[in-house]
Amino acid sequence: MTMLGEVGGAKCRKVIDANPFDSLKSGPTPSKYTRYITPDEIQRVIDACPDAEWRLLFGLARYAGLRIPSESHRLTWADVDFERARLTVHSPKTERWEGHDQRVVPITPKLMALLRERFETMPEGETPLVTIGGKGAVIRRVRRIWAKASVEPWARLWQTLRSSCEKEWAMTFPQFAVSRWIGHSITISGKHYANAVPDELFERAAKATACAQRQAQRKASDGAGNEKKRGNGADRAEARNSAANPQNWRDLRLVSASPGVSEEWSRGESNPRPVAVSMPPLRVCLAI
Repeated sequence: MTMLGEVGGAKCRKVIDANPFDSLKSGPTPSKYTRYITPDEIQRVIDACPDAEWRLLFGLARYAGLRIPSESHRLTWADVDFERARLTVHSPKTERWEGHDQRVVPITPKLMALLRERFETMPEGETPLVTIGGKGAVIRRVRRIWAKASVEPWARLWQTLRSSCEKEWAMTFPQFAVSRWIGHSITISGKHYANAVPDELFERAAKATACAQRQAQRKASDGAGNEKKRGNGADRAEARNSAANPQNWRDLRLVSASPGVSEEWSRGESNPRPVAVSMPPLRVCLAI
């Protein structure tokens, strides 16, 4: 039993009058809400938005993992690096810790398209990228967007988009980088964000397994075909050699003997030599 449990038990048994730990704040408990907004769902939602500013707001939450509205509404064009595709995010929630007042997150291609659209349609002289406000008005508009997109509504509107962004990043990039981009520690990621495996990752793993199996079968089939081709080639080569050399190789010792030697070989030698044949002496007639 923990110390808190023992103190609570003592209070129940009237051993002590009050629990000295009642005034302490409890630590954060792991989130049990694991809804994941798929790429298809968020694309349908963005397509159903009324204008570029609304599309960018959803994009900042789902594609960059920003806290809405504390981080999204502080953005200006000075924070957007179009050339290097990076976004500087100012975080009032973590600025009390040294070095955590801001962070840099990647601008994905989909978010880049939304930023460019907002830049082209933004009224002249307007500084913040996002100016949408009013909690009640936002919820009413989001409900209409959900209905138009035919997407099932989700709880924790912006927080769920932020956690979905981290899960998607975690499927591709190392967790230490994802935690820096999202703006919290790896421990917090495991408790509240990367706490469930999306179906998308199961489907990707299944496709990878099926692809590996097809490649293995293709290699096996190609290997059998190459072996058959090599066999056919050897047969054709042997046939060509037989046609060019009709004399059997076993008769080579008979046909390769030099003139003047017999066709019989002596026996009992490790390196047999042909036996010479006696020939009559050569007679030469000279004309006088």
